Amino acid sequence: MHWNWAADRAGDRRGWSGNATNKGNREHGRAWRVKLTRGIPVCSFLAAVLLLLTLPVVHAVGITTVVVVYPDGRSFSYIGEIYPGDALVPHSAVLALDGSGYVEFPHSDSFNSRELSVVAIVRPYSHPDWNAIVSKDELDWRLYISQVSDRWDFMRRDLNGNVYVAEDGAAGIGERILLIAVSNSTHISIYVNGSLAVSASWSGAPAGHDYPLLIGVNSYNGSVMWAQAWQGEIELVAIYDRALSPEEIADIVKGIFPGNGLTLFFEPGMKNGDLFWAIKAEGIARGNVDEKDLQGLPVHAVEQ
Repeated sequence: MHWNWAADRAGDRRGWSGNATNKGNREHGRAWRVKLTRGIPVCSFLAAVLLLLTLPVVHAVGITTVVVVYPDGRSFSYIGEIYPGDALVPHSAVLALDGSGYVEFPHSDSFNSRELSVVAIVRPYSHPDWNAIVSKDELDWRLYISQVSDRWDFMRRDLNGNVYVAEDGAAGIGERILLIAVSNSTHISIYVNGSLAVSASWSGAPAGHDYPLLIGVNSYNGSVMWAQAWQGEIELVAIYDRALSPEEIADIVKGIFPGNGLTLFFEPGMKNGDLFWAIKAEGIARGNVDEKDLQGLPVHAVEQ
């Protein structure tokens, strides 16, 4: 079943604002369908383990480390096992940040490809500074709200440090938005709710630093820029190592994500004690939460 994002835009999705018993109210039966081209369906950690035990010929399991940093300074490292194949990702919650927390993924060369697409569904609570949604570092690229114009911006740098920016569309406080930033060989563009908002030319080889990918904050030369942290909700982040086509963007508006070139799929959620599910390298990485910590925002995790 595909979730019709456009039909449900007006729905209230305020993250974890109540107690732990409220989590069941977020199981609406919606799902993102991620179309991958090989492997087997994986719906839970246990099912994945059983499938891997019974089907040893499936592609080798990989390992990735996901780090979640919370406002009190604690950070939690999740070592997630990666399973290739189709995945039906439950859509049940949002990551709500107050400007002092973020999620980190390790560097991947695929995050620095010349052709690149970044998808995000967000709702800003405020934008007092350069409010970053996703950043591969200031010296590579970032998707954010401009402090100067309060507009959606997608910025890339080339190997010589030249900056290229596509900017358009007012970032309304409290408004839930689907953003898709696309970089091809000649232009960078921003699509807002599926419609092309702006394109800007760019040239040169992309900068290729090995800094981690941050969701919810910007970094500069590898150092976190806390003044540029996200304040609001992040429902989803997907990254492709290629430029999405207009037809694929129309599919994403309907909740259908192409699997070709998908290198990261971060979808916060709560299912059987999981803080989030993330698809990376054609697989699933998961972390656990402590039930007693579901009282406020953001959710706290069990240290691994």
